[in-house]
Amino acid sequence: MPVLDWLDKKHALVGLAAIEEHAVVAVVADADTEDGPIRAGTQGTVVSMYDGGASYAVEFEDLADGMGVVSLNAAAIRRVGGA
Repeated sequence: MPVLDWLDKKHALVGLAAIEEHAVVAVVADADTEDGPIRAGTQGTVVSMYDGGASYAVEFEDLADGMGVVSLNAAAIRRVGGA
């Protein structure tokens, strides 16, 4: 299967278009992570994309222990503002 076809199917399964690095995103529902809970609406910045957009590393400034990077499934975040 060509890579682009695979990526298109992967995004269709996730239900979201890929979010580019440095985009501001918000968590769509409360999430428990190794770095502590993250409340719905908490905003962060995408620092890396995994598996063609299936999950993302997102940097948050206001975690329980301060700033940190958390890996989240694509369905757990949404782009804030912009296109």
